[in-house]
Amino acid sequence: MTYAEQRWTAPKVQQRVLTVLLVLTFAAISVVAARPGWVVSKISLVKDGEIAYDFDRDGRQDLIEQWEQGTLLAAREDTNADGRFDAFVVYRDGQPVKLEYDLDHDGEIDYRSVVDDGRERVEVLVNGKFVDIRKQ
Repeated sequence: MTYAEQRWTAPKVQQRVLTVLLVLTFAAISVVAARPGWVVSKISLVKDGEIAYDFDRDGRQDLIEQWEQGTLLAAREDTNADGRFDAFVVYRDGQPVKLEYDLDHDGEIDYRSVVDDGRERVEVLVNGKFVDIRKQ
């Protein structure tokens, strides 16, 4: 084997080793990312600070989380696979402070829970207006 052949053999071997390591790394990430009972078919960065999940493999985003510097700020989820988000959560200091749900899937929020100064306010939509159900 000539000197030139020896010189080019090492990089090819290194490329193959790196390729195998890369494939194994992605396989390990796929196993770790999958939660029991869920199949994570696609995880993609859609915007700066947002992570989108497609759990049911229909090509549409089922859950989108918004992150900033490692802190979860908000999340929205399509709970009935109709392609529209119907559950929304806002976080402060890692804790949910606002939850909103479209319970009848008509595109309008029907239920919300808001935490202000440690007190929770729970409201439902009645005749087009939100009513605090704890005051009833």
